[in-house]
Amino acid sequence: MTDKTKTDDRSVKMQMKEKKKFIFPACILSFLLAGGIVTLAMCLRGIFPGGENAAVFTDTMDQMASMQAMLARQLVRGDLSFYSLTTSLGQNTSLLYAFCAYSPFTLLYILIPDIYTATMLGLILKIALSALCFQLFLERGLGHKASTAVFFSLCYGLCGFQFEYMLSSNLMDALYLLPLVMLALMHALKGKSFLPLTAAYALSFMVQFYSGYAIGIFSFGALLMYLIRRDGKTLLKKNLRFLGKYFISVLCAILLSMVLLLPAIVFFMSGTGVRSVSGRSLVLPWDLLYAMLFGRPTSLTTDIPFIYCGMPVVVLLILYFAGSKTRKRDKLLAAIMCLSLPLSLYISPLYDLLHAFNRPDGFTVRYAFVYVFLFVTIAAHSCRIYGAADGERKKLTVISVAVPLFSLLLLFLHARFGEYDEGKGVGFAFYGIILLGILWCVLIFAVRKKEGRLFRIFAAFLLCGELTAQAYLNCREQGITASLYLHSWDRQVKEFVAEMEGDKSRQDVIYRGHLVNSPFENLSAMYDYMGIGQFASSNYSKVGSMMSRLGDAVMTMRYTQAGATDVTDMLFGIRYLGFLTYADDASREPGPCFEINERALPVGFMADERITAPMAFDGNPLENQNLLLSALCGESIEAYKTAEKFGYEAEGAEYSATDKAYEIRSVSAENYGSVLFGITEEGYEHAYMYLRLLPYGDEVEERRLDADMAMNVSMYSPADRKGFGIREDFVRNNSIIEMTKDGNAFVARLAVFDGPEKTYRYTDQYFCYQDEAELDRACSILGRNTFHADTVKDSYISGKVTATEEQPVLFLTIPYDRGWSVMVDGEAVKPLAAVNECFIALRLSPGEHTVTMVFEAEGAAAGRLLGLSGLIFFLLIFYAEVRKKEHNVHETKKIRHQ
Repeated sequence: MTDKTKTDDRSVKMQMKEKKKFIFPACILSFLLAGGIVTLAMCLRGIFPGGENAAVFTDTMDQMASMQAMLARQLVRGDLSFYSLTTSLGQNTSLLYAFCAYSPFTLLYILIPDIYTATMLGLILKIALSALCFQLFLERGLGHKASTAVFFSLCYGLCGFQFEYMLSSNLMDALYLLPLVMLALMHALKGKSFLPLTAAYALSFMVQFYSGYAIGIFSFGALLMYLIRRDGKTLLKKNLRFLGKYFISVLCAILLSMVLLLPAIVFFMSGTGVRSVSGRSLVLPWDLLYAMLFGRPTSLTTDIPFIYCGMPVVVLLILYFAGSKTRKRDKLLAAIMCLSLPLSLYISPLYDLLHAFNRPDGFTVRYAFVYVFLFVTIAAHSCRIYGAADGERKKLTVISVAVPLFSLLLLFLHARFGEYDEGKGVGFAFYGIILLGILWCVLIFAVRKKEGRLFRIFAAFLLCGELTAQAYLNCREQGITASLYLHSWDRQVKEFVAEMEGDKSRQDVIYRGHLVNSPFENLSAMYDYMGIGQFASSNYSKVGSMMSRLGDAVMTMRYTQAGATDVTDMLFGIRYLGFLTYADDASREPGPCFEINERALPVGFMADERITAPMAFDGNPLENQNLLLSALCGESIEAYKTAEKFGYEAEGAEYSATDKAYEIRSVSAENYGSVLFGITEEGYEHAYMYLRLLPYGDEVEERRLDADMAMNVSMYSPADRKGFGIREDFVRNNSIIEMTKDGNAFVARLAVFDGPEKTYRYTDQYFCYQDEAELDRACSILGRNTFHADTVKDSYISGKVTATEEQPVLFLTIPYDRGWSVMVDGEAVKPLAAVNECFIALRLSPGEHTVTMVFEAEGAAAGRLLGLSGLIFFLLIFYAEVRKKEHNVHETKKIRHQ
């Protein structure tokens, strides 16, 4: 090797080292600035851990944090079983984990015991990581300077989408995954390895399947646009081999992801999981402009995407298309990419393509992160093109002034005529931020070149100020509660769980608990105890429909005992009843009200074999409970007796009743109107009122979910022991509330808060007394022979039970699932699907038996095989690339030697 060659090699290595030293601090700077800004905003709002307020991020806390904490516990135990006995009545968790919990930030729940701290820290780190990954993409992928890339990385990391999806944080992962995929794609386009692209795709598919799908669609579209721009009509001829490698890379990524996703896919396709929900509304173009300039009120259910990412981005985006130095072909391709996204809101085939996995909620804005990525990338490219162009200064100045003025006009029109009033949204606080945007946009190109360094420092302060204000305003939109209450509730729940576990009388019998009056409904999954929580696999399935027939309110992605009675508590093993109390101050924190339900039956007990026959449930849930009790006991049980007559007293409302048709309308313009219903006492201790509300006069439908909520109609009864004393989950469900005993009568109130313009109609209304003697008789019959467990795990249950000729069926209040396999005395048996194919049952011969149940999610074994094949495929590609690299190095040395 010649001296010149050695010198050249040494020079190249030195340049690479210098480049690495330069890039690394810029990435860390983006990470620290983004994380610091959002932390500052949270501190200003008082919601940072340790502050006076604590953010209760609805779905993030109720769903994602609960599932992530549960998955973390399973990982620590070494048991990723795709099943949980602590969620609802027990269920397959494969779809829930795929939707909520496969983020790398789930590891925080292993490292940090406090769930709330782990959740808040995860939100901050996701924002910071998004800025870091976008910084890498701009520098290494597109060759931007670090000094300007930091600015745009902050705009990307602190965009409105991040704060909108603090409410549903599983989609926040998309903002750091998309730049990683695009960086890996640019790496492959430069003729380098496809392995980073395979790994990035596999990660994005596994972390959140819908985000991964949207990232795949967008990145493939961006790839086609890049190849068209570069090669035009010769695209296929010049890139056929590259596209072949690309699709092999995608296939390999899909195979790798199947180890986690295939069980979820099988569960979804089997019809027992969440099904798609249709529905979208027309989005007006000026609503999209408003969303880009100001964001919008935080609501995941609207079709308008939250795409605010800084005023400079808007100005530079316009300049890109208005400037003279941008090539027409580049403008056209960029316009196609930009327009294809909003057009999907209007063109059904395109909408269906982009929303193939946009379920279960049907929201049309979940792919809004690709808007943000595209807009910020174009803005960064615009800054790169026009940074030193004196000829564009006048045009830039006009745009910089016109955009804020147009923003003010749009803000005024929406405030005056639209849905964005002073009580909603963040637009009214943006006047000062608009001025910052004007200063930024005018100065960024107006300052002379020799003053560039001073300007960059000044501009950095302006941009950080704007983004900090944006972050604060969005944090202000989040629901919060006092930290004092949060810590009090957390302590009370832990005390409740400790008392459950310390119950000496439970021995080897499996019971459940039910805790109400909490800000977090999915407590059993969050705190790892067997109880009634959300996320039942019964949603959209037979179990959910059956539970609704028994009076328990069922909502989308949720199962709660909102309509619980003494009968359902008894049958479903609710032995432990808790009610959280509120702390007035830190010095005297109350404890939870804790009761033991002596009537509760264990999770498994022997019953009559008629429980395996079809059951004809009707529209009265209390009569349905009588029917279920009778089938289980093998004899007639009438725990509820219908009250034939009732009275009512209207206060500020009009009430009318005919056969199977009821109406209530408030006539009070200032206060709510209500109707007080009552029945005579008749010597009973408890009574219940039931109704099914049909809001806005819709036709009667036998369905349970996704109807419009009538949240301004509520049932009140202070004596209600199963909930808050208030029932307002009227979504075409059965709704039961325990009536209050008042002298010689039982009473309950139905209140309307909407004012005189609304009339509410409902189709069924019953009043029933509870017969304590009949209930005790049923408890005695069903409690004779119960299931005694030796081992209870999420996917494994083993124990003993004694069958008799009168009670030959072991009935388990665990939802029936094809994943269960059962051994009785060492021999495999096929479980029965009892209560209209809803729960597990086993027909046994008289005598004592050992029963073992093991759960294996359908598709889990095949998923492992596909994942293994993908890994082998990945390693073979890696080996081939290493051999090719070694061959190229050998050939290079050989040429140099010659």
